[in-house]
Amino acid sequence: MFDSYFKRDGDKCILTKPFIETDDMYGVRSTVQDYLCKIRETRSEELAITYSGGIDSSLLLCYQDCIKQRRLSKDDYEIISFDFLPQDHPDKIKYWFAETYLSSLNINYVPFVLDFKFLINFCRYLRTLTLLPWQFGVNMQSYCYSLLPTKTFIVWDLGPRINFFMGVATMAGLENNSNVLNLPSYYECAKSSWVKNCFLSFTAAPEDVVKIDPYISSRSYYYKVPKWPFLMCYPELYTLLPKRMTLYNINRKHHKRIYNFYNDFVEKSGLPFCADENYVDFSFPIYLPNGERVTSVEQTQEFFNRHS
Repeated sequence: MFDSYFKRDGDKCILTKPFIETDDMYGVRSTVQDYLCKIRETRSEELAITYSGGIDSSLLLCYQDCIKQRRLSKDDYEIISFDFLPQDHPDKIKYWFAETYLSSLNINYVPFVLDFKFLINFCRYLRTLTLLPWQFGVNMQSYCYSLLPTKTFIVWDLGPRINFFMGVATMAGLENNSNVLNLPSYYECAKSSWVKNCFLSFTAAPEDVVKIDPYISSRSYYYKVPKWPFLMCYPELYTLLPKRMTLYNINRKHHKRIYNFYNDFVEKSGLPFCADENYVDFSFPIYLPNGERVTSVEQTQEFFNRHS
């Protein structure tokens, strides 16, 4: 149940199991619920689920269903939400979604002050990583996990992307974080989310959500996820369409200062940050074990059938 389907080889992702598309749009929901129960059953340490008001909200909806089904209790997982400068610019949509759809869960909001000391320690931490994504958000997420080493975090960072690239967050999380379990990195869980022809057409966000924040039209990351079956399982996730990346919710003054600091560190540190030639988002191309570039689901199935 907990075996992966890929491994890293330099700047490549090597597939170790075939891609398998499913027609079951609701399968990912039940599979994740099974994983949450199995992880709790087989692990003895403190377990936590992160909450940013984004994609990870799907995990909390699954956990909440498990509680309703009496398969888990409210004490089985701690819910932790990292708050960056909440006194300056609170993430209104995150709080709204929790109050509206997660009211039966207790969320521990952990405040972080992004001052000079915090950023220095963050940069020191980056020097310890074996895989260095360029994205500030991915690295900051890893750093926050490292500050709570006694807890094991259950997360949902999307794995394969369209055109057969592996997301950098999935690769980095699997390699850098000993206290993180990223569910889409496990084969049985991943299979349930590879829904055939599950492309979504987003409609406008509900009016009551739009009124929460007048600037929600900027930095919305949901346009990057056109194939996300969790939206089929939990329609309330549609209300998160305008959700921006968590770190963009800090005010503009801090936003500019922090990103300038980080970009200067990336440029001058001499560390091998992963970035493509355009210095934007980076993903790992997926290959078969024989070195052949993956271009279709059928190709992976044929290869592993021949070598089974």
